[in-house]
Amino acid sequence: MNTIYRYLLLISMMLLSQSLFAGSTIQFPARTYTVNEAAGQAELPVVRLNDFDTIVSVEYFTVEATASGGQDFTATSGTLTFAAGETNRAIMVPILNDGLYEALERFQVALTNVTGDAVLGMMRVATVSIQDNETPVQLEFSAYRAREDEGSVLIGLVRGGEGEALTLEYATANGTALAGEDYAAMSGTLAFEAGENLKLLTVPIFNDGLKESNETLQLYLTNAPAGMLGAAKTATITLVDNDPGVQFEFKREWVHETDGAVEVKVIRGNDGGLGPFTVDYATTAGTAQAGVHYVETAGTLSFGTGEMSRSVTVPILNDLAASADRTFQIQLGQLSGGAVPGPTQTLTVTILDMTGMQAHAFSRMQLLPDRCLELILEGGVHSRYQSFFDLYSVETSADLDLWQTWRTLECTGAAGDALRCVDSTPPGAGSRFYRMSSEPAITPIPPPTPGRL
Repeated sequence: MNTIYRYLLLISMMLLSQSLFAGSTIQFPARTYTVNEAAGQAELPVVRLNDFDTIVSVEYFTVEATASGGQDFTATSGTLTFAAGETNRAIMVPILNDGLYEALERFQVALTNVTGDAVLGMMRVATVSIQDNETPVQLEFSAYRAREDEGSVLIGLVRGGEGEALTLEYATANGTALAGEDYAAMSGTLAFEAGENLKLLTVPIFNDGLKESNETLQLYLTNAPAGMLGAAKTATITLVDNDPGVQFEFKREWVHETDGAVEVKVIRGNDGGLGPFTVDYATTAGTAQAGVHYVETAGTLSFGTGEMSRSVTVPILNDLAASADRTFQIQLGQLSGGAVPGPTQTLTVTILDMTGMQAHAFSRMQLLPDRCLELILEGGVHSRYQSFFDLYSVETSADLDLWQTWRTLECTGAAGDALRCVDSTPPGAGSRFYRMSSEPAITPIPPPTPGRL
């Protein structure tokens, strides 16, 4: 007879003997139980089946598995006694909160040595799983970004649960960012008090005043108690450059051909800490020709320490002929002093043709029979503005030193159109003075309202 056959026969005989037994059956109602590490104790019910009329008892004891007695639970043994008619008792096993982050741990409780008119049932061993209540310490995020002019970056260290006091160490490390140039190196020990779930670290950032690519550094967590460091124990901090570099303030400028010159700004960036440097500039022709529409210009701008902008002036020539608007460019060149160029190294200047432009002016004033004053206004803008409104701003005052806007008139932008306006100030109001802007102003014509003429 082989071993497996003998084992099956033995189990069959046991089941048969129990089925013929008329007394009580003592066992656990389930094979597995789970308890939180912070619960304080595990309660395991023990039930009595079948005959309830007698007094019976059963012994129990705990058995270590992956959980250790004295560290994860208190080893326990004893005797449960069921009084006559009593069907339920419970075994209490103290659970120890060790303050360590651990995987699920298990121990067992076994029933043995029944007395009285009783036998052990099939579920005489129960497995208890201890669910850890600790959350490891880790960085709140694994990646941080900060502009270099923000001064610092704030890093959060977090944990959950109600952990015990612990200490850990931290340190920064160079990536493409260099300690002492881009940030302040840091290292030290950080202590969490019992129940404390958040700590903050501030990493100082330096604003170096140079245009450069984004740079990175790392922050590491280490030397925490065993199992108390989470997955996010390294963070990458990206320092975002805030310096546009040396460049023109704008990409485009417009100038009337009658203005005589155009002045454009070259800026050094956001930081005045950059030392002295120089930058070359020169004009290049487009549809505008040097010597005809502008004066060819080149030179070098010198920036002093802390000087944020310098200007380039290009003379503009009036060719006195009606023509389309023309363009030329100004380009920045060689830089010195460690300065770095920004993205706007070329500026386009548009010379606006002014032929046909008529200044707004009073052409006639007369006193009407009702004692009101009639003003006739003339002037106009370039033909390019025919689809716009031409605005005539008329101001009036009784005091030459104190002016206030009286009225703004609108007409289409055709040159030579005249406007008539009337000052109906009551007679006897005293002296009245009038003026208007010498520069024409325009505004887009609003589109017609749908459904209306």
